[in-house]
Formats: sequence, C-alpha cells, structure tokens
Amino acid sequence: MTPPDHYFSPDPNSDYATKLIRTISRNHNFEFLTAPGVFSANKVDTGTSVLLKKASIPQSGKILDLGCGIGIVGIVLSVEQPILKTHFIDINSRATELTSKNVKKYELKNTSIFTGDYLKILEENNYLYDAIYFNPPIRLGKKTYLSHIRKAAEFLTVGGVLQVVIKKKLGAESAYNTLYADLDEEKYGMRVLGKNSGYWVFEIKKLVE
Repeated sequence: MTPPDHYFSPDPNSDYATKLIRTISRNHNFEFLTAPGVFSANKVDTGTSVLLKKASIPQSGKILDLGCGIGIVGIVLSVEQPILKTHFIDINSRATELTSKNVKKYELKNTSIFTGDYLKILEENNYLYDAIYFNPPIRLGKKTYLSHIRKAAEFLTVGGVLQVVIKKKLGAESAYNTLYADLDEEKYGMRVLGKNSGYWVFEIKKLVE
C-alpha cells in the first residue's frame, strides 16, 4: 500500500485533481488553484489566515514566503505591495507548480519560485530578505521546525523581520520561549505580534549584522 502524502512530501503520489478555493484577505478577494498532496488542499488554513491578518509588510525590498504551499501568503502580500520582489520556497514540487499558476493568475512580475529543501536553497543562493513569513511544518517535530526558524533568521537584512505563526495547542508559547532564550539578544529582538483563533504570531527582528 502506498503511504499517504504529506504536504512536505517532495513528490506527492495522490491524484492531481485541481480545484479553486476562495478567501478574503487584507480587503481583497482571492481565488487559488489547489490539489491533493499540498498544504491548503481544501481551504485556506486558519494559521495562514491569522498570519496574514497580523503580518506587517515592508514598503520595498525582498520578501520570502517560506514553505509556501500554493503561494497564498506571498501572493496576498504582493497584491497589496506589488513593488516588492517576492520569493517562494517549498519542498513539494506540486505545491510550487501550483504556486506558479497562482502567481500567473494575479500577473505578479517580481517573483521567483524555488523547489527543494528550504535551508539548502537559502544557503546556496545567500539571499537576504526584508521580511520572511513562515507557517512551519509542525509535524516534523519541535526540534526540526525550531532549527528551521533559527536558520531562516540568519537570512534577514538588518532591520528585517521573520514572522511566524504556530497554533497554541501545538506549542506556540513553548516555541516562543525556547527561541527567546536561544537567540542572541544583541543580534535579534522578539515580540508577539498577536494572538487570534488559537494561534500565536510572533516576530524575530534582526538588529545588527
């Protein structure tokens, strides 16, 4: 028997039957193409909605939708601020293919889409971002997703922010406290941006190089 796909599977085996999901975010109506085997296969998840509600956006520069799924966060923010250069990264090839189709639907020009291991792509390209948005893969375990958060913070510009959403019942407070204790307080600042619908959104800001 073939094991079920996870949204972090590199190459999902489930049927590629696409459909549209709809949402209202940041005062705009959106439609996204989705399919089985990806994150947000049936609807925009609550964590993503809360992250978008609380997210701050730079007025210019480069942003990253890390673990982008079908591209919801990066697309919503790029529609609001089209001057931004937006990057999307996901390990799931089906997700990034759908991201590409969704980006084209909204005629976004300043975009780049990468498929593969998050950290390897960041290290190989050595891009720096003014903002990174991350709904981490909690199913991979706390040790793994916290290491992803710590590593992602290294790829911020000075003054750049990493904004993360985690469900309270899945350890948001513990994750925040662990990162707060671990990160160099002279290099990074942390704060909670908001709590909504059982989720925490917190921010890591890079203070110095």
